[in-house]
Amino acid sequence: MPLADTVDVVNQVLSEKEAGIDPGAVDVIWINGENFLSLKQADMLYPDWSRAIPNASLVNWDNPAVYLDFGEPVLGLESPWSSAQFQFIYDSARMSEDTLPRSYAQLLEWAKANPGRFTYIAPGPGAFQGTRFVKGALFELSGGADQWLAYDEALWNEWSPQLWAYLNELQPYLWRAGETYPKDENELHALFANGEVDFSITQAIAGAAH
Repeated sequence: MPLADTVDVVNQVLSEKEAGIDPGAVDVIWINGENFLSLKQADMLYPDWSRAIPNASLVNWDNPAVYLDFGEPVLGLESPWSSAQFQFIYDSARMSEDTLPRSYAQLLEWAKANPGRFTYIAPGPGAFQGTRFVKGALFELSGGADQWLAYDEALWNEWSPQLWAYLNELQPYLWRAGETYPKDENELHALFANGEVDFSITQAIAGAAH
């Protein structure tokens, strides 16, 4: 069943528990880390099922991207749906490969030299690409992603000011001077296809081919 927002069905499951409805109407949900944590804390997830399904033998269960979900131990309560890579898309007819920025630091310099030609999806609920863009900047500024496998408030307090400084420095050089952002991947793809910006972003399983 398609959903407007996954949190709606998570709230339904929690409401059914509170109302004593058992079994409830929902059996399986495609879910993100925040909603996974909500259901895990409410003891609403079925245990020890994920390694019993047919494809479990193909999963690298030692991969932190699998045994952690937003830093929260999975403990057999969910199964990975797929794997995707965060990708920037460019048009080789417009840009040559040797001019592409290869880091967030280089992206800032590129944006300054090409004002209005880059933007990203604003992070927030459901905006996975925008959140991933910001997380990538944090990882680069702080020296790597491994230290962020679990939330560390002291680490966050150390590096978040530098993250905000980076994003604030980038903002004036974004599309429409950063006064507005594309709301989702499709809107960003449309800006790219129309030639308004020089990059799009995807996390689709098929990558740029989708």
